[in-house]
Amino acid sequence: MWGYNIVFPWVEYARAIHLFLAGHGRGVDVDFSSRKLVGVEACVGSIAIILSQTYQPALKYVSLVLVEPTFNPFPTDPESRVPSSLYEPLLKQKDI
Repeated sequence: MWGYNIVFPWVEYARAIHLFLAGHGRGVDVDFSSRKLVGVEACVGSIAIILSQTYQPALKYVSLVLVEPTFNPFPTDPESRVPSSLYEPLLKQKDI
């Protein structure tokens, strides 16, 4: 299943990252808005980092390192849809 949609869809991973970094959680006394954020993720985490930028207030990453991002341009959950601008160039590549 793509991102464990039935149990915990990708959008929920993204929401959890956003809530944590935006300071909406408890128990972490760090103001991430004053820090330089670098997102380093692999597989589904890569998608979560990308989708975490769709929530407000916007998270300002200075850099993203996405290792083997798992793209499913047509997920069953419309909220988990990856913007076409991220996967269309991959579909046009001839060396894959």
